[in-house]
Amino acid sequence: MRFVHAEVFQPTEILRPIVEVYDEGVMNERNVRKLHRLFEGGRTNVRVEERGGCLSLVTNDLKGKVNGKTRGNRRFTIF
Repeated sequence: MRFVHAEVFQPTEILRPIVEVYDEGVMNERNVRKLHRLFEGGRTNVRVEERGGCLSLVTNDLKGKVNGKTRGNRRFTIF
């Protein structure tokens, strides 16, 4: 993807060889257009980047406690 974007192809021109090599269902035009915009904006990799923001408060310990409570008392309600 990075190579064909560097060659200044349009999204429809990028999709054609991808479909020829990998098959029809590998990627649709909408995703190619999205990646094209991301590369235009300066992105250099197609892999998903780490997101910032709040960390999840749900831990495996908390999941286990909730699971134990709900299995012990089927009428247990979580608000």
